[in-house]
Amino acid sequence: MGSHHLFFIILTSLELAKKIIVPGLLLSFYLILSGIERFLVEMIRVNPVIDALNITQAQLVSIMMILAGIILMVTRSKEPLS
Repeated sequence: MGSHHLFFIILTSLELAKKIIVPGLLLSFYLILSGIERFLVEMIRVNPVIDALNITQAQLVSIMMILAGIILMVTRSKEPLS
């Protein structure tokens, strides 16, 4: 990835952050997207599999990140703005 791609991603993220008015919503987006990315990367990597779940430990952590992001998004969106 070139530096111009990284610069575009940073600028887009800053513009998105300005539009989000609910506290914690940006963190929930990060947790969800980072968890999805990590889960997909771990499908390519060769790591020991947890036999009972048939997934790796890193994939389990990424699933927890996605769930935490969804829970945070749902709980924060229900709170009234102060």
